[in-house]
Amino acid sequence: MQKFRMVFAAFLALVLAGLSSAQVTPTKKGYLILIRYKKGQVLKYNIDMKLLGTTNSSSVQIVTKCLDVDKKGISTLEVSTPYGNKTNSRKLKVDRHGKPVGQVIDGFSGNFMWPETPIKIGQTWNGDFNLGADNPGAGMLKATYKLAAIKVVGGTKVAVVTTVIDYKGEYQVSGTGTINVRVSDGQLNDATFNVRMDQYTDSSKTGVMKLLMTIRTKS
Repeated sequence: MQKFRMVFAAFLALVLAGLSSAQVTPTKKGYLILIRYKKGQVLKYNIDMKLLGTTNSSSVQIVTKCLDVDKKGISTLEVSTPYGNKTNSRKLKVDRHGKPVGQVIDGFSGNFMWPETPIKIGQTWNGDFNLGADNPGAGMLKATYKLAAIKVVGGTKVAVVTTVIDYKGEYQVSGTGTINVRVSDGQLNDATFNVRMDQYTDSSKTGVMKLLMTIRTKS
């Protein structure tokens, strides 16, 4: 379970880096979505995790700080997750489309988030995440995204992105998620992920875990 959480935390770090500060602009061909970080900007997210079928639950906070933005629009970010009295910090760079540039995160790399051209409602695109450049057995996490709608949720206009994830490595992970990005300022409004993990030993299934994950922006 601990290793699974580490894998998914790295995936979320890449996802949140691509989602944060996204500018949603309507065009004749669809919605153009670009990343617009500002130097010194700090974004905080509360993540609640519930292991379904049990009473086990936990919470963690991911903090994203923009250290710099260069002339090409490439943002240098520091993503921090506190664990007890310690803080696990990772640095990465993302371009205006949310795609990581250069150094990967602890051996993790990916292709997220927004297409380079305007997106129409109903359009899908893919993102592959290498969940262990230093561990070939870790496999690839494949994600398919869809711009499902532009609508008002709880009085806030949001771009609704749905995702389907699939991972086959030391264990099998599948899941779905819904991500709401505020149109007004491009910030993540909220997101939910339903994830299932199947553990195997010598081709025999040894266990199944189902996880509900909720992400909210902390004001």
